[in-house]
Amino acid sequence: MNNYNARDVVAVLFPVINPGGIAKKRPALVLRKTGSEDLLLCMMTTMARDEPEEVFVPAGEASLKKDTYIRTHKMMTVHESFISSRIGTISESTWSTVISTIKKWL
Repeated sequence: MNNYNARDVVAVLFPVINPGGIAKKRPALVLRKTGSEDLLLCMMTTMARDEPEEVFVPAGEASLKKDTYIRTHKMMTVHESFISSRIGTISESTWSTVISTIKKWL
């Protein structure tokens, strides 16, 4: 069992629905642990969609190589065995923006 925490950016194997059906590793933000080995995650993407639920994370923060957007309205619970690695940790400022964006969305 790994020790992932809120604010961690992790690489997770996301299923992709396409003709090939190949899963891809994608970054995700850990919101919290939901069970002994389960985590609540927000999806992340490098493609801006200009949605009010997105939170911008500049390249370099959390060791991300590109500007990235946290899609706070795209959440999922996964077993930590789907996590391949910890990429980094977002700043307190970005975390505060994520939480306030989720509260507005709810």
